[in-house]
Amino acid sequence: MLTELHEKVLLKICMLLHDSGKDVCWGLTGSTSFALQGMDYEPHDIDIQTDEATAYILGKLLKGYEVQPVTFSGNEKIRSHFGKFLVVEWISGSGVETFI
Repeated sequence: MLTELHEKVLLKICMLLHDSGKDVCWGLTGSTSFALQGMDYEPHDIDIQTDEATAYILGKLLKGYEVQPVTFSGNEKIRSHFGKFLVVEWISGSGVETFI
């Protein structure tokens, strides 16, 4: 089940993407996705999977929350455009880590 904090942060991210007017391709993965699908699971972060272009668009939209900028990394088995953000909503001053 999602906490109120996770719901607020997820809504904020959805609104940022919608209001950007950009053509984006993204989806939720990991524990947040499980919770939204009704599994009895308490997420601690929000994992967002995107295409390359959307990773950088989202990185710009979340720049004010940036912990680690979106950059490319990879090896023979895996490639990723990964960034890390701490999106803070003022519910007891808490934040949710968001990974792209």
